[in-house]
Amino acid sequence: MAGVLLFLLGVRIQNSECRSSTRAGDSATRTAPETKPQRPLRFKQQSFVLRRLGWLTLIALGWLLLYRLQPPLTHYPWRSYLVTVNLALVGLLALRYGPRLALRFPVLLSVLLPTTIVAGWLAAILVSASGHVTLARPGVENDFRVFATRETLQQIFSADGFYNLGYPWLLWLARPLFDGNAFLAARLVAALSGAVLLTATYLIARSLLPPAPALVALVVAALSTMVAQYGLYVGSDMPFAACVALCLALMTFAIDRTKSQEPRASGQATSKPGKSPVLSSRFALIFLAGLAGGCAFLIRHLGLILLPWGVLVIALAALFHHEGHEKQKDQAAKALRSRSVELASTWRSTASRATLVYALGFVLAMLPQLMVNTVQTGQPLYSQQAKNIWFAVYAGTDWARWNEAPNDIGLAEIVLRDPPRFFSNWYRNYGGLFRQRRRRHK
Repeated sequence: MAGVLLFLLGVRIQNSECRSSTRAGDSATRTAPETKPQRPLRFKQQSFVLRRLGWLTLIALGWLLLYRLQPPLTHYPWRSYLVTVNLALVGLLALRYGPRLALRFPVLLSVLLPTTIVAGWLAAILVSASGHVTLARPGVENDFRVFATRETLQQIFSADGFYNLGYPWLLWLARPLFDGNAFLAARLVAALSGAVLLTATYLIARSLLPPAPALVALVVAALSTMVAQYGLYVGSDMPFAACVALCLALMTFAIDRTKSQEPRASGQATSKPGKSPVLSSRFALIFLAGLAGGCAFLIRHLGLILLPWGVLVIALAALFHHEGHEKQKDQAAKALRSRSVELASTWRSTASRATLVYALGFVLAMLPQLMVNTVQTGQPLYSQQAKNIWFAVYAGTDWARWNEAPNDIGLAEIVLRDPPRFFSNWYRNYGGLFRQRRRRHK
């Protein structure tokens, strides 16, 4: 393998030297017979072979010293030595031929390489996860037992104030692949969710950056230890993060494509009158973003925040598009200023219709949870997450005190019981997140 890679690294130099020597010999024969003769082609070929053999000898020597006969240099053999050498040679090949191939085949940089990176990361995670057992680090989410014991659809589609039905549903779908083993199914769900997260990361980077920097961003994310850790972590963290990232990526991509379709000149119209640029060209992307946001809510209650966030982003994107469009028209011709009222109405129509598209996708995705909550509790957004807030503020996360408060305690009661304590606890959590300080318990 190493010999083949070394040959590929040197073949371009050899061919170029041969061609240059041939041209030089021809030109010398025609113009300057008295110039020094060039070295023969056979000598260059022999030199090329000797250089390759020399590098192979060094690689073999390193294998002997660092793997087979390691005690003189290291106490443990370098088991991945040959893999590391091959990866280094592949990297050199990419540096040598990558720029030229990217110019000749743009799809290689924008599609094939990102797909290869994500697929390689997924394969590495699945191989690493094969040795992942319950007591490993990273291990299993504390609440995983609750998800794993929901084995039937009747158990999955039951109202629960602490856990939505999305993650148990994913486990139920993956269980038949592993003879009903919830742990093995959760490993696959976590790895696939990590691949979705990396894909969303590349889409966001590609919407903001050229192909090469976006590819660098994808490589950095793929090499992140945190992403790898949660790709192995058995729980709902990675599926939730993947749905959130996918919602952000689709929304960002839709806005970016909308900007690219703005008219270049005042007299060139790119869309029919009365049609929203956001809606007419990127209807599917906004709808899919809503679906991804709704799936995030199906996994965790916190995903509901993506609904007002998406509405706000769509409104701001439509507003900025309208303002830029109006300025372009005003600079082109003063006669178009009379259309400001029409443009304002178009902006309102754009924001309202795109918002409806996003909200429709969001509600369709969260509809199973809404129906279950309404039928079984009478509350579409049934939640008992306020108990966790009480647990952190008043119980100090001491599980021995969990039963001191009812599960249906309300947020208003928690805040009004001791407002200074509630807000000081919130402030400590906020400061610990952004200032990397430890929480101080009174």
